[in-house]
Amino acid sequence: MPYMSDSGSDSGSESDSTNSSETSSGYAERVKPSLPNFRALAQGLSLSQLSGPDFDISGVMSSAGSPLQSGHPTFANYTLPKDASGSELKSSSQSITSIIMLNSGDRDRNIFVQPTNVTLRLPRTYSNVTNFQVVQMKLLSAFFYFRPDKHNTDITIQELDRTVLNEFERVVENIITTYIRQGTYDINSLIGELNTKLNVTPIFYDFPNGFQDFAPRFAATGDFSIGFNFPGDNYYDSLLDQYIPNPTTTSILSHYFQSQYAGLSSYTTDQMKVAYYYPVVKEYFLDNSIPDTRKLNTNIVTSLPYLLANETVQSRCV
Repeated sequence: MPYMSDSGSDSGSESDSTNSSETSSGYAERVKPSLPNFRALAQGLSLSQLSGPDFDISGVMSSAGSPLQSGHPTFANYTLPKDASGSELKSSSQSITSIIMLNSGDRDRNIFVQPTNVTLRLPRTYSNVTNFQVVQMKLLSAFFYFRPDKHNTDITIQELDRTVLNEFERVVENIITTYIRQGTYDINSLIGELNTKLNVTPIFYDFPNGFQDFAPRFAATGDFSIGFNFPGDNYYDSLLDQYIPNPTTTSILSHYFQSQYAGLSSYTTDQMKVAYYYPVVKEYFLDNSIPDTRKLNTNIVTSLPYLLANETVQSRCV
């Protein structure tokens, strides 16, 4: 566009005025020819003009190897014939070891400021886990004293898609919390404590119907061991606060009864209740983590001398 001086501003104004005048006078003449021809457009979009030739599917083969009869795939087209050999489908179990390295340095530092209080998520979902083992651990240069008020004695594992009923009979996620014992650990002792606590076998067998399932079995055999699980890698002696490696059924029963069999020809209901409840009551009294609000009522309402002098219900059971 050529440069226009200030002196030519008047002529420019006139030119603009003239163009505006021509536009106004010629508006009616230009509108009519610019209207679209809707009838021609409708004819151009008719199906007879835009539709192409039919698709020939006579040569298309199904995944089963036979021509498609209807032209469109159906469930019957893709039905595979049965195996003519008639061989039986067999399965086998296989143990797969996975090594996972968890580093508190990989945490979200905006949420977890301290490396001693952190939640790390595994890269995938692991199913049918049968064993945990801590292979190696690296701590800070100083070893901390592990105790509950420091909140450094628990390890929480959440099982995805597994639910349980809580004490209020509500379905909740299955979250397993394991606690190490209070104390001071070095690397080796802490690894040993974690491996032990993560693989503890529950002592008692969980009968679906409780005492109703236990009573007829005990009445027929007099075997105290039917109320216990098979021994695991270790047994926790609550009285001595120590783990006993490689226990046997006999060694576990010796902490509760004098022998494996009661040896009577018949049993009363009270005798069977002692066989069923006594081991659980003893462990309950030895569990210091149970708050006072949930302690058992040990008041004996009877005039019979069940207890010796200076003896309590708790001391008698323990």
